Amino acid sequence: RMGMDQDKLEKLCKAVHEDKRSVTLRFAAADSCGFLFEKDVNVLMHDFEQSSESSESTNRGVLGTVASNKSQTTKTKVSKKIKEFHWDIGVSYKLYCFTGNDPKTE
Repeated sequence: RMGMDQDKLEKLCKAVHEDKRSVTLRFAAADSCGFLFEKDVNVLMHDFEQSSESSESTNRGVLGTVASNKSQTTKTKVSKKIKEFHWDIGVSYKLYCFTGNDPKTE
């Protein structure tokens, strides 16, 4: 219905069918765009863990060899610094309906 109520639609239909007049639809639109701000942010690109194990044996003499295991985990995060640009974007429109082809006549 595009914002038109029943009375307005009936008036346009009457103008076309009974009065044999043409009806013009005109669409007008406007857009706007404005810069708000710029911001530097860090974005996580990769996040992973790497584990490594090592064993070590120590000779303690009479009792024999003692073995020990060591485990090490390395956590790595890779991030990238980027710029974000923030904008205010707007759109507005109007729909005009009138009989004939000149909007100033009626």
